[in-house]
Amino acid sequence: CNTGINFVPQQEAWIVERMGKFHSVLEPGINFLIPCIDNIKYVKSLKEKPIDIHPQGAVTLDNVQLQLDGILYLKIFDPYKASYGVADAEFAISQLAQTTMRCEV
Repeated sequence: CNTGINFVPQQEAWIVERMGKFHSVLEPGINFLIPCIDNIKYVKSLKEKPIDIHPQGAVTLDNVQLQLDGILYLKIFDPYKASYGVADAEFAISQLAQTTMRCEV
């Protein structure tokens, strides 16, 4: 159960479920919730976060083998979609980045 009065820190968004269903996104500052009915389900940081892309092999059109790696900077703009749109947003984004790097080579 929550305490009813919640203080959301700057650069964070809290996802609230009411009786198991999405209810709202709490913005930074003071927020009021109904104890034992509202539940804080997800806490998302809205800061930029670097994600390391693991090294992987690729072959160019002229048969040259390369090792590719990189760093991806992630920033969440929509906490609702980052929570409910995919099971693990960071993993999905890193897989998309790896696929895009291989495709461009």
